[in-house]
Amino acid sequence: MPETRSYEIQFDGVSLAQATEYAKQLESALNDVGEGIEITRSPGGEGHQDFGATLILIFGTPVAVALAERIGDWLKSHRAATITLKRKDGSEIAIGGVTNRDVVRITDEFLRQS
Repeated sequence: MPETRSYEIQFDGVSLAQATEYAKQLESALNDVGEGIEITRSPGGEGHQDFGATLILIFGTPVAVALAERIGDWLKSHRAATITLKRKDGSEIAIGGVTNRDVVRITDEFLRQS
């Protein structure tokens, strides 16, 4: 069975409504990455009544690079947005104001072993 990775993506410094909209937009941008990725949206945090301000990604190594590139492209087109990638082990990385170099950093994060 192929190794899978799991990340939670949260949108930082924006209202719950904006985070939900960003989650919808990023989910749409990631939907055509191909097979091997599962994307779900979940509430924006403890106590929130919304459904969808956070994205949960589960994917295999083969799609990690394409996934990281799409997230980088989305962030480049949403310069004011900052996301936090949270791993199952509790570690996290915040990324905003993305440049091409940051896409490499996102890719490295996605390829790290969980």
